[in-house]
Amino acid sequence: METLCGQIAINSFSRAKNQTFSRTRYEDLLALFQEYESPKGKELDFFRKQSARVEKVLDELWMCLGERTKQLVNRSYVLSIYLLFEHLHDTLTSDKLKKQFADFVLTLWKRLRQEMGSGMDRRNRELYAFESMISSAPGERYRIEQRHQKLMEYFDHYRKTSRIMGDASN
Repeated sequence: METLCGQIAINSFSRAKNQTFSRTRYEDLLALFQEYESPKGKELDFFRKQSARVEKVLDELWMCLGERTKQLVNRSYVLSIYLLFEHLHDTLTSDKLKKQFADFVLTLWKRLRQEMGSGMDRRNRELYAFESMISSAPGERYRIEQRHQKLMEYFDHYRKTSRIMGDASN
């Protein structure tokens, strides 16, 4: 849990400050904590503002998903869902949109697990590719970026069709 919180923080702060994602290895997280151990001036203001934003987004994501978050057991997936929700935060203004986001997150997770359990009988190439983004080099900046881009694409498709991209009925 602490590692996931650190991964959320480093990427939220990095995106706010540098408009990019960050790698999430131990040494990267340690550098973030050392950088903000005793911030002053503008850095203190930034730290307070961004910390408050992370808390607000986490609270709203919890309100959106609630107890169903217990179903989401993959740290890379949870990190990516948080980053997507944070990115879309200002556009998910209605309860209807938040419900649609929650349905998307849980439906995608369910379909990912189904596909992973299918072994050689996988049918959804999109999910097969996305699963590799979750499991291979999951803490690398490029991988976090790839997952983010794919999730934005998947969510846009889901909003239009109420279906997971790549499923045969699409």
